Amino acid sequence: LGDKDTFAFISNSTSMANVQRLMEKAAGSDIVVSINGATGTGKEIVARRIYQLSTRSKKPFVAVNVAAIPTDLVESAFFGHEKGAFTGAISRKIGYFEEASGGTLFLDEIGDMDIKIQAKILRVLQEGVITRIGGNGEIKVNARIITATHRNLKTMISEGTFREDLYFRLMGLSINLPNLAARGEDIKLLADYFVRDYCLRSKKNRCQLSDEVMDVLKSYPFPGNVRELKAMMELAVVLCNDDIIRVEDLNLQYPTCEANFFDNEHTLQEYEDRIIAHYLEKYDYRVREVAERLDISKTKIYNLIQKNKPGL
Repeated sequence: LGDKDTFAFISNSTSMANVQRLMEKAAGSDIVVSINGATGTGKEIVARRIYQLSTRSKKPFVAVNVAAIPTDLVESAFFGHEKGAFTGAISRKIGYFEEASGGTLFLDEIGDMDIKIQAKILRVLQEGVITRIGGNGEIKVNARIITATHRNLKTMISEGTFREDLYFRLMGLSINLPNLAARGEDIKLLADYFVRDYCLRSKKNRCQLSDEVMDVLKSYPFPGNVRELKAMMELAVVLCNDDIIRVEDLNLQYPTCEANFFDNEHTLQEYEDRIIAHYLEKYDYRVREVAERLDISKTKIYNLIQKNKPGL
């Protein structure tokens, strides 16, 4: 584990102690591991730590952000292709499963995998073979699988967007990462660490956190979790005067709400539309995520978008 990632395991909380215990259990076997947690809680760092503690640590660790792969390139990305298999295939390409064979394949944001490719992924997990696009022969692969997601896969199964058989294949050993706001005194430990580390790297005098800052941090919701705290502390070091970090040096991103939201009278439907529109903007129009967070159907959201075009 690189020095830059050591912060992930700075903790006095019971919840993180349980995470480390499960990581050690996972490292001692080849069981599939599923890491669940909100954005910024350190899912990839945990995956890398399991890999480095395992017997596969001398082989490749291949990290894949499933959500970032264009739909038309997914199959080639995972299984590879032969030269001339399609327009633009100017040479042979090795896919992720083949690249990670003998080592570990980390599938981040597995909940964003297209339903059409899920059956093919399931076959690889069951049979341990892949066929490159444009190829004829089967190629044996042996990659240890670790997945991560911030989505509720059980909800996706009920919606028909995630295969139940793949879910049970990937379930394995489950590790749930707590949100930073639920980690109590870990906030102070991590804040001190990030300040000290950034001062050292930027060759600045050691900065101190004021008591008022600590009071604010303890009550702040940290929607971006550990990742947000790290960025916040680094910026505070840059902004602070006389080596003391004060509240005004913090970039706090509290949820915003119109001051007159309830002062102006609206129908229940209008309030509902406003809430959905707010969440769409907050989550960059990721309809599936908004539907999950508001516990409503995607159809309802699509209908609102259609109704308000182009103004929403």
